[in-house]
Parts: sequence; structure tokens; C-alpha cells
Amino acid sequence: MLVITFALSWMAIFSPRVVASSVQPVIQAPLNPHISDCLTEANKLPSGSTRVYIALRNGQDGSGKSMADARDGSTAAAFDSILRCYSEGCTAAQNAGKPVAKTENLIACIGPGTFSTMGTYDYVINVPHTNPVGFTIGKGWKIHGVGA
Repeated sequence: MLVITFALSWMAIFSPRVVASSVQPVIQAPLNPHISDCLTEANKLPSGSTRVYIALRNGQDGSGKSMADARDGSTAAAFDSILRCYSEGCTAAQNAGKPVAKTENLIACIGPGTFSTMGTYDYVINVPHTNPVGFTIGKGWKIHGVGA
């Protein structure tokens, strides 16, 4: 099993600084120069891109349209299922009521914490997974984690 750890929070890139007894927000350069993909408004994403947010939500699955309403990736099965659906496409019944088409140019924004995955468990080129574990990164995908 592969374990992925992202230690910072999304808000860590915005930190208050006390200057002459006043608090001013300071925008710090993120560790990952491409994290702007996760902070940009949806209508300003590159043409043809799709974005999903995944976080540790203890079984509370969201829409994935923002970090506040992220998909739940708190178990390896949940994390892999979300990404496998984008990689291969899936029906609503296969994906907690959320049908997903096979997706190229995905921007996956992973929240803080430790995520477990089975990775490319049974991957064969151009053949869908035969086992319900693992996922395969698709064409043009960008996977960003806070602090990664």
C-alpha cells in the first residue's frame, strides 16, 4: 500500500503577519508553484480541464467542487474509487451517486493529511481495472497536494 502525506493546510499559504500592532494578510509563495490550479476560480481553469477536491472527511462525501465540499478520500478504497472513476469513467451506482465520464486533463486537489492508496494495483495499458482496488493516472492529469 502506498501512503501519501500532505502536511500543510490550504490556508497555510495565507498567513497573518503583525505589523505595527495591525494584522495584515500576507500571501506567501506556495511550495508547489502549480497550486494555483487549486486556488483559481473554476471558470478560469485551462480550457478542457476538470477539477476535483479530495480530503479526509470521515465518510462525509461531498461534490468535489471545492475544498469545503471535497470528496471523501479517508480510506484507500474511497480515494482509489474517486480517481479510478475519473481514469476509466463510472456510473452513479459505482460512485456514490455521482456518475463520471472518463476524464483527461484532470486537476486533483488533495487536502491535508495522510491518504492511503493501492495505486496502480492491476493496471494493464488500455485495459480497465479488473479488481476494485487502485487507480491509474490519466492523460494530462495534475495531482496537487498541499505542501507537495
